[in-house]
Amino acid sequence: MTQGIKLDRLMNMPLSVRLVLGKCDMEIEEILKLGQGSIVELDAENPTPLEVWVNNRMVAKVEVVLSDDQICARILEVSAPKERLRGVQESSGGAGNKSR
Repeated sequence: MTQGIKLDRLMNMPLSVRLVLGKCDMEIEEILKLGQGSIVELDAENPTPLEVWVNNRMVAKVEVVLSDDQICARILEVSAPKERLRGVQESSGGAGNKSR
């Protein structure tokens, strides 16, 4: 099977995508006290680029922009296509990595 055919099978595969604004450590007691309007202090400084994670692998850094009153993300850095694809192949059960 050629690489092109293997990639075709992956093109419509759903992936988990996250944009990470920042991180913090909280105790269970603090989490239980959270409510509407609570403020959580993060370790990131504004305007730190956000991290884009696909299937638990960081693939890009972006900045937040507004476009026609919609919040968007402008890519500042992106990993090589081979690196991005590695995470997809691993999450799909190792497609394309089988020994012959």
